[in-house]
Amino acid sequence: MRKFRRKILLILFMAALLFLMNCGGKVKVYDDSLLAFQQAQNAYDRGKYNKAVVILEKFVFDFPGSDLVDDAHMLLGRSYYKQKDYVLAIGEFKRLIDSFPESGYAEEAEYMVGECYYKESPRPELDQEHTNRAIEWLESFIEYYPESEYVSKADSIIRLCREKLAVKEYKNAELYFKMNKYDAALLYANLLMETYPESDMVCSTLFLIAEIYGEKEEYESAEEYYNKVLDICPENKDLIENSIERLKEVRP
Repeated sequence: MRKFRRKILLILFMAALLFLMNCGGKVKVYDDSLLAFQQAQNAYDRGKYNKAVVILEKFVFDFPGSDLVDDAHMLLGRSYYKQKDYVLAIGEFKRLIDSFPESGYAEEAEYMVGECYYKESPRPELDQEHTNRAIEWLESFIEYYPESEYVSKADSIIRLCREKLAVKEYKNAELYFKMNKYDAALLYANLLMETYPESDMVCSTLFLIAEIYGEKEEYESAEEYYNKVLDICPENKDLIENSIERLKEVRP
């Protein structure tokens, strides 16, 4: 809002200056663009996001040379975001970044693209293209804007995205285990352990690996992983109890 107010003051000053220079000549383009943007901002502030979108879409078409056009693109992206139309929001934020790289909104727009990709990310069972895009975009954002106020939020979203990908790998491993396809199950379980060692799914995955080896009758490996559960996951009482019981079965 501070950026917007500064622009408003500048535009009002320019309008007044042109008025004086032209001795009453028209400055309607300034009045119209400012009025239109104020209407859009008022609609947005009142939660009338659809109305704001209609006004702003017309604004960027009618006033492509306005000093407020980057404000309009940013507010349009925010309006789409509020409507949960994240695909359109991404397009608008990217348009601002590409067309106005020096804008004071560029940093926020860069972050918002990553957040919108995360918002578009579906549940773990489905394709995770948007999850991966969110990670890639926000990692690039942090590298480019290491001092940004949005770094903490970007880090949090990256962690959430990585956890979702870990859950997907676990579900894949679990599915193949239930299908008695133990080598495939082991592949996905090991991939999770290697790629997402910080995940909350690690303990469950260790137990699953032990179960897989048990089914494969590779009892030494099964024992090794049940013991890893005991060592690494002392707070998970259910897994600890189950591992102790399984150890009685696999030990000679």
